[in-house]
Amino acid sequence: MNDNDVTPVMFDHCQRVYQVMSNEAQVKEVEGGVKMVVWEGFLTRLIQERLGLAVPYYSSIRGHLTRMNCIRQMRRGGGNSPSQWEMLKPPTKELFANAEATGNVRQRQRESHTQQIADLTRRVSKLEKNEQTLISTIVELQRTLEEHVTGKSHPDTGAGAA
Repeated sequence: MNDNDVTPVMFDHCQRVYQVMSNEAQVKEVEGGVKMVVWEGFLTRLIQERLGLAVPYYSSIRGHLTRMNCIRQMRRGGGNSPSQWEMLKPPTKELFANAEATGNVRQRQRESHTQQIADLTRRVSKLEKNEQTLISTIVELQRTLEEHVTGKSHPDTGAGAA
């Protein structure tokens, strides 16, 4: 067996989750008389409790199945309200490989965006500091000009007070 024959564990998890969802899905008619296969339930519970997978797998499995275009969220759940997922197609190794590549590109983009945000935050901080320095300099120049024109010191400076 070579490396190309090895199935990633994540792919196996995706297949297991999809299989359970597919087995429990029902055909539903939506607006316009369109029929689709829909799984309704709690995806977090399916992954964590029913299949016994670790909590961190939830996001990865959901992301892979979505990127592979195997499932599409129709309604977001929350609290005691289940989510609804359209069942589109079962995961394949080819879809998984393409989703992995897409995920890697997205991760690099996120890392790049994070770095850009950090760089911009530093630049904004420097600009704000320079702005305060400029404001202080302008205020001081206004006081000096006022003293020069009127021959009196500004009350805030205390200079020239008798």
